[in-house]
Amino acid sequence: MFADTSRANVVRIRRSRKSKAMQRHVILTRGRSGSNHLSNTLNLHPEIVNFGEVFGDWTLVYKLYRRWCGLRRTSINELLEFVYGSRVFYDLGQLYSLVEHIKKRKKVNFKPWHRVKSVGIKDFIHIAQERGALEFFTTNEDMVIIHLYRRNILRRYLSAKFVDHTGVALSEKGAPAKRGKLVVDREDMLERLATFAGFLEEESALLGGLPNHRVKSICFEDYFANPEATAGFHREVFEFLGVQPIEQGSRQQKMSPKHIADMVENFDEMRQWLGGTPYEQYLD
Repeated sequence: MFADTSRANVVRIRRSRKSKAMQRHVILTRGRSGSNHLSNTLNLHPEIVNFGEVFGDWTLVYKLYRRWCGLRRTSINELLEFVYGSRVFYDLGQLYSLVEHIKKRKKVNFKPWHRVKSVGIKDFIHIAQERGALEFFTTNEDMVIIHLYRRNILRRYLSAKFVDHTGVALSEKGAPAKRGKLVVDREDMLERLATFAGFLEEESALLGGLPNHRVKSICFEDYFANPEATAGFHREVFEFLGVQPIEQGSRQQKMSPKHIADMVENFDEMRQWLGGTPYEQYLD
């Protein structure tokens, strides 16, 4: 599958991309920060394709990549050039999407290669870093980055725990809400919050030095403040990617309850544990 990642073919891929004026984008994020909602919205546009995650051990792309590496040494950069520039990969991705939509009885959204103006992926920053891919995104000047982050790290922690509790990571509008409350462990919570705070600092340092025209940062809390704000950010992202905005957005909805007290069984204890810490500000 990765046979055309040789240097000669990489050059041809680059030349063909330039002649087609195909723009490359990536959504970089951490878990529970709205990336599924945004990537699904991008894929509703007739001139954008986002392939989703490619670096996780669970993804088909990375499984095939690891098998190929057993036969031939292929770098992460060659993999990414193949994902972004190969017509073969694009057609296989569209075929896979077509089959999945038919299986789930969803509207088919097949896009001819010649109509697409921006192609991209989305992935978790820490996984991209582990795979050695961040340099590819930051040093290629034709690459634009959409950075999603969550300012309220307590909410992010509880959202991840809520997914573990319910077993559901995604929910569409109209689907019944999952009920139940969490019991929060003090040590686990404080350790994870400190880690998340460090992540925000690392991301700021990583992307802060790049030109503004290459990075679009979106805060989760601002993105989902209300339907008008969400629609406004979608318009900005479409313009950032150089396409005409569309009004339609993803049908995915937030799953966790509006108030933290409705999520946590031992909320009073948690409030006491956070009192006097830097994380107290994140309580509702």
